[in-house]
Amino acid sequence: MILLNKLLIHLAALILGITVLLALVNLVLAKATLIKLVILEVVANLILAAICIFSVIYQYYIYLDVCIALALLMFLSTVAYVQFLSNREA
Repeated sequence: MILLNKLLIHLAALILGITVLLALVNLVLAKATLIKLVILEVVANLILAAICIFSVIYQYYIYLDVCIALALLMFLSTVAYVQFLSNREA
């Protein structure tokens, strides 16, 4: 059972890594600023998910609190940047 849990956690980390690489390729190929912003938000959230997985693997649970704070900060910065872009275009 423990071996299966470790295998599934490592598989999730591998899938997250592949997803981050695909999102970074999308970031390079995207042309619009808002699309790039959304892709950066996705990449940041995937990296936060990877940090959460590794905190569970190595049993450093304090990183989960750090991830929650960083997710809130990323969300607020994205909202602020979209607000800035919408005010600039109007």
